[in-house]
Amino acid sequence: MLKPVSNKDNTRLYYFVARLILVLGILQFIAQTSLLLNGIGYITSWLTIDDTYYYLQTAWNFKEFGFPTFDGINPTNGVQLLWFWIILLLAWGSPTKIFLLYTTIIVVALLNTLCYWPIWQIGRLSGRPFLTLGLVGLWALLSFGSNAYMIAMENSLHAFIFWLLIWQVYSFLINVHSIKTLLLLTILCILNAWTRLDAGLFSAILYMYCIYVFLRHQSPPRLSRNNLKYIVPSVLLVLGLLIQLLTFKVMGGSYIPVSALIKLTVSDFVKQSSVEILTSLAMPPMLRSPLTAPLGIVSILFVGWHLFFTKYSYLNSSRVLRGLWGCLLVGAMGQLFAIAQTKVFFNWYLSPSFVFWIITFAIFLDSIEFFAVRYFAHKSIRYAFIGLMVILLLISPVQFGRRLTRNLSSNGHGLYTTRYNMALWMQTNLPANSVCASWNAGQLGYFSNCRVINLDGLINSAEYYDHVLLGKVSLFEYFKENNVSYLVDQTNALERNAPNLLQLPLVTNFPIDGTGNAVAIWRIYQQ
Repeated sequence: MLKPVSNKDNTRLYYFVARLILVLGILQFIAQTSLLLNGIGYITSWLTIDDTYYYLQTAWNFKEFGFPTFDGINPTNGVQLLWFWIILLLAWGSPTKIFLLYTTIIVVALLNTLCYWPIWQIGRLSGRPFLTLGLVGLWALLSFGSNAYMIAMENSLHAFIFWLLIWQVYSFLINVHSIKTLLLLTILCILNAWTRLDAGLFSAILYMYCIYVFLRHQSPPRLSRNNLKYIVPSVLLVLGLLIQLLTFKVMGGSYIPVSALIKLTVSDFVKQSSVEILTSLAMPPMLRSPLTAPLGIVSILFVGWHLFFTKYSYLNSSRVLRGLWGCLLVGAMGQLFAIAQTKVFFNWYLSPSFVFWIITFAIFLDSIEFFAVRYFAHKSIRYAFIGLMVILLLISPVQFGRRLTRNLSSNGHGLYTTRYNMALWMQTNLPANSVCASWNAGQLGYFSNCRVINLDGLINSAEYYDHVLLGKVSLFEYFKENNVSYLVDQTNALERNAPNLLQLPLVTNFPIDGTGNAVAIWRIYQQ
């Protein structure tokens, strides 16, 4: 008979894992915030993307003008609600735009680190220290070892909210009569959708499953008068959705973000291949390779077989994990096919799917460790697996250091560095109160202090979407109505979106190193 691992051994290992998480979290926060010491050039090249400044500029202008606007002219709702309100709070407390940028990056690093807390709680509920190590190691690889969660977008907040949601769903499924836990997970379902509207799919699946399990535990399976209090969370959930939709309507004139309208309906918006999206399986970027699809399918089949068709009895509340993992699988595949339909695919959309894959691979590794320890019946096997997981944890800071060294030895990110330099030129050389326009307006609008209208519409008004993008009004008419004096963008952006505008008088251009492309500024009409 195989000798089980003692509770005393597990307790020792949990203390070890807890200390490891604490050290790793502190190290990650210090390392990521220390990147700010490299200066504004490094930040604009490697710690932000153009969309970052959509949030920052809109929040700053809300403070300045009293309504949500990126360009200071048109109202907009092209943001994700919860992240925007957090940025707005930071903007109200920021004396300068540079201070706001630095504070935002610190908040992002803090959110990345805080994710270890719900991950630890999930592992503790499972009763498997090695599963906890797997979750921690894989999250570190994604949030510390790669750059996916250091772009000052909503995905760091989304990951934190989603890990909290998984923890509370796990807790509720263990104790289905806890009204406090049900209320808390309901609030987290709302916040998950407020962080990204499309993540409401995961909220709906997880919430409906929790309600199903609750009803199944009733005897008879119905709501009695004493259980009417359980209706309150469902009412709260509906109210949260209504608040979100009405807030979007008040902000920008449409019930969903104008950015979502454009991605769903405008055919010439930048799209990706559906096949490429599907074969990625919405995996974390560091796991994508030619083997991504077969690796993902094998992992899903193995974990599914292990959870549903074998006795996963060594794990606390195995039935709970089975249901939770099944819900996440349905949500991840639903999100994947929805994105493949729209053909708009960016990593910061995918935190819930990334969490699903982290949990899947952690269960995969944990089950291998369990069977190896039991069948070889020797503690040294367990220590060998723990050693491998510690090595996995060490990969993250090593990867961070390598990426930092590579970035510092470069001359910056060609496109972002050039856009930033153009923004500084605009600040110095363009007349005061100039109105400009750009398809890639984020950095240009934030650092130039000009009014820069966003032409792809993602951070413009619902009226712009309805009139210009749907073809009712020409761009030249729109420029005239809004007193646009200059057009600023990459030359290839004009070639793709409006090649006839390349005939406009060129004011200046900044070549992008090694690309044959340039960021240029054209005069639309004399002032």
